[in-house]
Amino acid sequence: SLKIAKAENYPLPYTTGDIERTIKAVVPFTFGDTIALDEFDVKLHSAGHVPGATMFEIVGDTNTLYTGDIHTIDTRLVEGAKPVRCENLFIEGTYGGRLHPDRKETEKEFIAKIDEVIDRGGTVLIPSFAIGRTQEIMTLLRDLNYDMVVDGMGRSVTKLYMDYPEYLSDPKALKQARRKFTEIRTRSMRKEASRADVIVTTGGMLDGGPVLSYIQTIKDDPRNAILLVGYQAEDTNGRMLLEQGMVMIDNDPVKINCEVLKYDFSAHADHKQLVDFIHGCKPENVIIMHSETREEFLKDLDGYNVILPGLGENFTLEI
Repeated sequence: SLKIAKAENYPLPYTTGDIERTIKAVVPFTFGDTIALDEFDVKLHSAGHVPGATMFEIVGDTNTLYTGDIHTIDTRLVEGAKPVRCENLFIEGTYGGRLHPDRKETEKEFIAKIDEVIDRGGTVLIPSFAIGRTQEIMTLLRDLNYDMVVDGMGRSVTKLYMDYPEYLSDPKALKQARRKFTEIRTRSMRKEASRADVIVTTGGMLDGGPVLSYIQTIKDDPRNAILLVGYQAEDTNGRMLLEQGMVMIDNDPVKINCEVLKYDFSAHADHKQLVDFIHGCKPENVIIMHSETREEFLKDLDGYNVILPGLGENFTLEI
């Protein structure tokens, strides 16, 4: 972003003028709409990943579906993606060879841990991605009678989502959740918020955002807990915390002495869910992307022409 580029002295990748011109050129569409192009139509379908995530169905002589990131289960935030009959299917394979635990059981265990930490006098810090994860966690916790706060960019994303309730599975639930959480808007509020029972804040991988200041406050009390609810990529503070029990703050390693646990609230479909989705689409050709373990799908996709293209590789399909 421009803010980060300026703060870290990077060359500006674009200008505010570029942003303004881009916004003026945007033409909004929604799920169910069809975009008529010269040689084919494009239909929009919900991808179930986060609110607004879209699958594109290209309708020409054949049907081609491009999923992007998808999830096929209903969560507290969005409904799962539904299969679309097609001849060509471009699909993500992020969780090839891996399965998610049952979502309802994960939610129960997560809430039980929050109760446990608060009962022993601790504070629960929940680092969350601003888009999707913050809102799902808020909705999940909306019935708890604790002092709960939300900080970081997730606040503004939540407000934006409330302006587009048609993309939410239960907009009333998110509205209720927003009322239960105190929004932290200033540094002085943040200092007070460190004493809350539950803190939901960005960034989800602990590499920036308000989460670092909260970690500094709670890290040395074993009654406290950091509950990770998102993927922690390599070379991030989140991965370092899981593997080494420390994070980098101001270029210094900082030991974390409170409890640390990770819960699977992934917004990506797992191996079985993706295979079931593929079967539901009944394609002739399956092109798997966005995965380091694409080969794991081959044993479950007999009868399909599975294509695992390499970077820069060209191949031809009829559309």
